[in-house]
Amino acid sequence: MKQLPPYTNILDEHLPATIGYGYRDIKWFEDFRRQEYPQLANITYLDHAGTTLYPISLIHEYSAELCADLFGNPHSKSPASQLTCRRIDDIRLKVLQLFNADPECFDLVFVANATAAIKLVGEAFRELENWEYCYSEDSHTSMIGLREWSSSSKCLSKFAMISHMNTPQRENATTLFAWPGQSNFTGERFPANWTKHLIGRETSYSLFDAAALVSTCSLNLSDPVNSPDFTAISFNKIFGFPDLGSLIVKRSAAHVFERRKYFGGGTVAALIASSQWSVPKNEIHSRLEDGTIPFHSVLALDHAINIQKRFYGSMENISAHTAALAKYLYLQLRELKHGNGRKVCSIYTGGNFEDSETQGPIICFNVSGKDGIWVGYTEFEKLAALKGIHIRSGGLCNPGGVEKWIDLKPWEIQRNYQAGHVCGDDHDIVEGKPMGALRVSLGAMSTTEDALSLIAFIREFYLDEKVLNEHDFLHTKKSAVINRISIYPIKSCHCFDIPRGTYWPIEPYGLRYDRQWFVIHKGTGRALNQKQYPRMTLIRPTITTDHLQIQWHETSEIIRVPINPAGQGLAITTRSTVCGETIEALLYTQPEIEQFFTKFLQVPSTLALYPPDSDMRQAKSHLRQLNRDYSIKQPISLSNESPFLLISQASVDALNAQIAETNGKKVLADVFRGNFVISGPDLHAYEEDFWTSVTISNHSFTVAGSCRRCHMVCLDQSTGEKDVDPFVTLSKHRKKNGRILFGQHLTLRTPPRDVMVTVGDKIYIDE
Repeated sequence: MKQLPPYTNILDEHLPATIGYGYRDIKWFEDFRRQEYPQLANITYLDHAGTTLYPISLIHEYSAELCADLFGNPHSKSPASQLTCRRIDDIRLKVLQLFNADPECFDLVFVANATAAIKLVGEAFRELENWEYCYSEDSHTSMIGLREWSSSSKCLSKFAMISHMNTPQRENATTLFAWPGQSNFTGERFPANWTKHLIGRETSYSLFDAAALVSTCSLNLSDPVNSPDFTAISFNKIFGFPDLGSLIVKRSAAHVFERRKYFGGGTVAALIASSQWSVPKNEIHSRLEDGTIPFHSVLALDHAINIQKRFYGSMENISAHTAALAKYLYLQLRELKHGNGRKVCSIYTGGNFEDSETQGPIICFNVSGKDGIWVGYTEFEKLAALKGIHIRSGGLCNPGGVEKWIDLKPWEIQRNYQAGHVCGDDHDIVEGKPMGALRVSLGAMSTTEDALSLIAFIREFYLDEKVLNEHDFLHTKKSAVINRISIYPIKSCHCFDIPRGTYWPIEPYGLRYDRQWFVIHKGTGRALNQKQYPRMTLIRPTITTDHLQIQWHETSEIIRVPINPAGQGLAITTRSTVCGETIEALLYTQPEIEQFFTKFLQVPSTLALYPPDSDMRQAKSHLRQLNRDYSIKQPISLSNESPFLLISQASVDALNAQIAETNGKKVLADVFRGNFVISGPDLHAYEEDFWTSVTISNHSFTVAGSCRRCHMVCLDQSTGEKDVDPFVTLSKHRKKNGRILFGQHLTLRTPPRDVMVTVGDKIYIDE
């Protein structure tokens, strides 16, 4: 068990309510978790709403059964197949009993996951010409998707949902009402028995998404009259394994599936291939489980149910445990304040943490600085990951939650999409407003230490940030010297340092050959990067007169690649994705190039060239917003944001001094992958934050803004080894407006005509 963080506060009187973990005693639980969840060593896992974790006993016992018995395809008649059929029948009944569902009133259909269960219901209703779909604003994306098959749809609040249920049914109309048992955004819970409002509406049906709810709460379907017609389940949310779902169908509503046209293998009693005639099987599950179900996963489900009961006793115990932990963590987060009294966390909840009937163990929030400016949730998640804390961030597959709690208007969402923001990207703050949130969710094996680890992390990195003041620096004309010029011919690979005494040309997109090539994944077509493939740091490119020479680390393994492959017929045009943008590039066709990269990066890959005359990529818009004179679009090669990046050695030295205070390992300037590294006796650390323009070799450059940093700065550029000290230290001292910043982006103010730079050039800082 991890050592408790050295932190207590005024809310520690709530700690005794959670320290017993809702089970037996703390000593038992510590030993149990250490033995059954060894994967949690040095990890704070707070994404149980995504999937909870499986105990190793589940894997061992499941594996033992597979090794001891022979299981065949359940559609066959062999002894092995009949054994499978008997086991499936027993487990189907066992799952119904788990939810107190009488098999006389309900049937259970095994599917891939809750989304597949929801889609299965939609396939039945889509055949109707006139049906209305009413879904909760708290619905998961998968539930919202059914509206595309409906004649009309409505997105309703919980109060509007109940009101609509109580209105008289329209004549000749069929309505499907859908809502979640628990919002996967805020954790607010909604009762399954809203169906009582539908009594008397003969052509109204109910779809209940129980996936998030049943992970930490029991589901009771013992009253079939007031239970939903269709209930969707994902078992990995409850047990961690297997990856399997189910649809629980109330038999009185099963007739809707008679409209479903598709049938798969094993679902028909009789069939003629040459004419439109078929007869479905009688049992609900028999005619809806298309093809061979994942029967090995069904077998695992039996062990999962047994082991959870053996370890935790009941779902009521898990519910009590997670509710107590959630309340404790909520109270802690709620009371975190900056020195000026401003709250650190804005928490989004419609439930009550005093009442587990209305609130599940989910806390959804965003973090802001003492100036009220939001911290980007992507940056928060990246830093948390470096500290071993696993959380979820973004829109959380709950667009209604984002609209309601973040207060994003439909027109804003459309505007942001047109500007390039899509689900899952890193654009977490747009026009000063978050695009999503951070979500912490607790599970059966969560501990108080997990909660305290998160609190300690937020206190360490997000309270009372210090921001440099422009007036700290003298506004006098200064000069410095460029002591290093680097280009990165292959994006995300090692640099090529321009030799001293060599004059290097500047092109419209930046330094010649900088980020001109990239390594492309042969399967996905995406550009590889160091964050995913740290071995890329060991690829050493060198520019010669007409070739790019590529060496693997310090070996004799070298290939030579023509700089202009198109002119020699050695490349074909392809499309690729770089930094989330789709581009056209030239793919090298020589087998030896593919063999080189595939061998050393250990992933199927090869080399591609981004044509130097292309204007498909432009400097990022957020940089243009920082400086009025940076309003003209600036072409870039494959650099992330701008044509040039400047690093001050004084700032690197200051960072190393801060790293040394924690006995960390000092870094070299090359971890920041800048083009110009400058130094000078009069330079102060970080004063470049306030520069507006500089002059190099009699040419004026605009300082376009600070470089946003990710955990790629943790990679040693000579060895590929990871060291979290640089990013962690920057996170403490170099955050502004929720971003971690280091280095300055530059752009040339005038079109480059015969502009050359060399190591030793003076750089003048304009007033």
